[in-house]
Amino acid sequence: MKDFTDTPSSVRAGKNVTRVAKASAATAAQTSNAQPVSVSTWLVLAYVWLLTTTPQVRFGIIADTHFERILVVLIVLSLLSGQRIVRSLNLATVLLICFFLWSLVGYLQSPYKDAVSAVWWIKNYWKLMLFYFFVVLGIRSVRDLEVFIIGVAVISFGYQLLSWRDFLAGGSYV
Repeated sequence: MKDFTDTPSSVRAGKNVTRVAKASAATAAQTSNAQPVSVSTWLVLAYVWLLTTTPQVRFGIIADTHFERILVVLIVLSLLSGQRIVRSLNLATVLLICFFLWSLVGYLQSPYKDAVSAVWWIKNYWKLMLFYFFVVLGIRSVRDLEVFIIGVAVISFGYQLLSWRDFLAGGSYV
């Protein structure tokens, strides 16, 4: 057994501070992992899955039931229940809304509404706008952000595996 009588008190105090810091870090890690993930985060991940993998191409029931619209309504209800919308509106968000509205007015005034790129834009660009707002308003904590990033990685990896399997089977689900 070591005798601490010859050890300076500053060294002993430093060891105690290190032990306290390690215990605090462990407690903080347990607290952040114990924090529940919000429902809106899971719904935003479902929206990412829907936009990325486009399951409505393979499964007509998803397109027939308008699953995307149902999911959007659920996300909006989840965001409204969190009462976070007004606090999250910043200058960048307002400018993005103005840009989208300006682009929409430009599309409506354009004589080229039937062009392929214009039709694609009006069908798909609003999904990117919704995705932006869902991420900004739906991710409410660091834990939600961790789950979201891991979820996007898992969705991307799963989509790549599905594409690879279809490619090996002679199809092309790319």
